[in-house]
Amino acid sequence: MAYLVDRAQLESVFPPEVLVTLDEAAAQDISHGPTRDFLRHVGLPDKPAAWFEVSEEVCDGELEIGFEEIAEHHPGLSFDPSHWVNLGGLSYDDIVLDASTGAVYCLPDDGGAPYLLNRSLDAFAYFLYLLEVERPNYDFETGDGTFEEGAENRLRAWMEAADDTAFSNPESAWTTVLQYVSTKLQ
Repeated sequence: MAYLVDRAQLESVFPPEVLVTLDEAAAQDISHGPTRDFLRHVGLPDKPAAWFEVSEEVCDGELEIGFEEIAEHHPGLSFDPSHWVNLGGLSYDDIVLDASTGAVYCLPDDGGAPYLLNRSLDAFAYFLYLLEVERPNYDFETGDGTFEEGAENRLRAWMEAADDTAFSNPESAWTTVLQYVSTKLQ
């Protein structure tokens, strides 16, 4: 299966030991085939010092499915949180996966209504990859201190080209991440 990002690409910017995959037994609860395969063979970068920290449940391979309380707190949602799995945290928000569709949702830290963040898990992982590829152009702690201008604009253009749903919510977690990139450049 062709993903937006593969294991080799992730290993080109993240050490292999930080890429979290699921074994077959843990992955069996993910009913969406492409997402299950992605979690088995490609994985997610667990890099708390960077952008994303994988949940303990995923790291331990003990997935808990279902966020029914979200539906109770936010009646009228157009999606079903009973199939959600906690993936981890991005910025200050919780990130969940719909195990039946592969869509990735954001649960805002401020208690706001959840929203679609990425249409697929590979798109989410691709965004993390792009942030790491571009890191030498916005993070003073990496690289040689010379920046190629336009990191925030390049990242946004690449992200929008890969998954146009990522910025549908004006207060998207990705918007927050890119604001941080912009701030680091000032």
